[in-house]
Amino acid sequence: MYGMIHRAARQMVTEKFGAPLWARVETEAATSEDHFISGAPYSDDITFAVIRAVATVTGLTTDEVLRAFGQYWIHFAGESAFASVMNMAGDDLPGFIRQLDRMHRSIQAALPDAVLPEFELVAHDERGLVVRYRSERSGLEEFVVGLLEGLLYRFDLTGSIRTIPEGDSARFEITYSQTQGS
Repeated sequence: MYGMIHRAARQMVTEKFGAPLWARVETEAATSEDHFISGAPYSDDITFAVIRAVATVTGLTTDEVLRAFGQYWIHFAGESAFASVMNMAGDDLPGFIRQLDRMHRSIQAALPDAVLPEFELVAHDERGLVVRYRSERSGLEEFVVGLLEGLLYRFDLTGSIRTIPEGDSARFEITYSQTQGS
C-alpha cells in the first residue's frame, strides 16, 4: 500500500486519541517516518502492522479499527489531492459506486504500483443497493463496511450494511434513507 494510507492512519489516530498514543502505535508497529511518504509504495505487512498496533494500543479489535479507518478514509481522501477525482465520481451513492473502478483507474495512473479493489453495483433502487467487492487482499471487508458508511455520511444518508461472503469476493447489501432534516 502507499504511504498516504499510513498518513491517513496517523492522522486519524492523532485526531481521535492524541499524539502520545500515536507514538505508542509507531513503537508497537516498528515504523518510522520513512513509512509515511505519500507517493511511495510499501509492503502490505507494514500497513497491517500499523492496523494491529492501533488495535493493541487502543484496546479496539482489528475489525473495529478497520471499520473506523474506512469511515475516516472517505473524509481523508475527500480533502487530499484526490478530492477532485472523488467530487467527479458522482452526486449520489449509486452513481459514486458506479464510478469507483473508473476513479481507481485514474488513481492508478498516478500511483502505478497500487493494487486496487474492484466494485460492481449489482442492483439499486430508492431504498438501497447491492455492491460486489473483489480484491487481491483478504480480510478487508470491515474496512469496506467503513468506506460504505463514510459514503452514506458523505451523501447525507442513514442506513445499514450487511456483508455476505461469496468465495473470492463479498457482497454488501446497503439499505438507506435520506437523513432527517436534509
